[in-house]
Amino acid sequence: MSNKRKIEQLEASTKNLPAKDHGFAKSLCSQYAQKGQLSSKQWYWVDKLIESASKTSDTNPNGPHAVEVGDASELFAMVHQALSHMAYPRISLQLVSGRKLTLKVAKFPEGPRLNVFEKTIHGHCNYGRIGQDGSGWVSTGTPNREEVIAVLEELVAAPKEMLAVYGRMTGVCCFCKSELSDDKSLEAGYGPVCAKHWGLPWGVAKMQPVCETVA
Repeated sequence: MSNKRKIEQLEASTKNLPAKDHGFAKSLCSQYAQKGQLSSKQWYWVDKLIESASKTSDTNPNGPHAVEVGDASELFAMVHQALSHMAYPRISLQLVSGRKLTLKVAKFPEGPRLNVFEKTIHGHCNYGRIGQDGSGWVSTGTPNREEVIAVLEELVAAPKEMLAVYGRMTGVCCFCKSELSDDKSLEAGYGPVCAKHWGLPWGVAKMQPVCETVA
């Protein structure tokens, strides 16, 4: 994410911060507007404030950040399967715009959720969260928010198909981010180990081509 976009995100999400942080957030945005740059320490606080604003929005699931991405039962069946093999499963996707999103499993007493974030040179920008029932939130400060929501809706609607197509198109496994180097893995869209961990088919009869465009 560019520095300008990050400042835009902070400006859009300042209203979600505790009142005591409003002045600090506005001062960082003002300094960037005046100088066109910030120090590494100031960028650290930009990221922390954006993260804080995202967490605050999570306490109001019926507010403007709320989303319903659809029936997430198939996706979370895969998540539960993966949790039996690893502590913190994750899915990595690249959007049409070139930005890369990560969906990381977070464990809660009521069941796992998927945290949505983007890794940047200054840390992590948390954008939202999806629950097992398909409800959740995506911060209104998220760059290209509608694109992010559309990708989440597509993933929930047909997770196995979408992730397989993603691997075939990119040549990279969305689960472990390894390059797919053999024909069977390229055909499946992921390798045999990840297929086992996530409960997906691998090495079966040639799959039918899928023509949908995947972010």
